[in-house]
Amino acid sequence: MRLAGKEAMTVDDKEKALRKLLELIAEHPDLAERITITIKPSKVTQSDAKPKDETK
Repeated sequence: MRLAGKEAMTVDDKEKALRKLLELIAEHPDLAERITITIKPSKVTQSDAKPKDETK
């Protein structure tokens, strides 16, 4: 499952990798202290509408 460069991973490959990581953490809880996971959203959207100011 190793990728050369920045080839796109399929959803199935990502799920398998995450499952393997979780299995390793379950088997070796001491590893969890040294692992930081950052999940980035695939797309950030912002609404053009501004929230109404109801304090007036």
